[in-house]
Amino acid sequence: MRRYQVGQQNKIQENLDELTEQLQTVRTDNETLRNTVASLEQELTRSKDQSTQLDGERNSMQQENEKLTATIQDLQSQANDLARVNGNMRTKLESLFNSDETVKKLRAEHDSLEKEEQKLPVLERRKDIFLQLETLGKEYQLK
Repeated sequence: MRRYQVGQQNKIQENLDELTEQLQTVRTDNETLRNTVASLEQELTRSKDQSTQLDGERNSMQQENEKLTATIQDLQSQANDLARVNGNMRTKLESLFNSDETVKKLRAEHDSLEKEEQKLPVLERRKDIFLQLETLGKEYQLK
């Protein structure tokens, strides 16, 4: 009977040793999992912080884009107004140029020379009139 008890005690001890070893493995695995969870939580926090920062940057860029769009629209409107004013000024300058007495006299002389025979003195005078008209046009800023 004694031998039976010793055998039973040995089996109990073996089972106890095996359970102790399994418990140690579970504790090690548990610690590893805790470390992994902590690491993942830190990574999640970093990701949330980055996401918040990116959201802020995106919002800031959207606001800047809206401001730039408004500025572009305002500048386009101003450019249209300037183009209209430029056209009006050009029309007025052309009108002033065409009503200038010197221009009228030069054109009349040029027109009368066109009817004359195309001799060198006539061609030179027509060239001179053309250059004078061109100079006057520049004074009126007509191009």
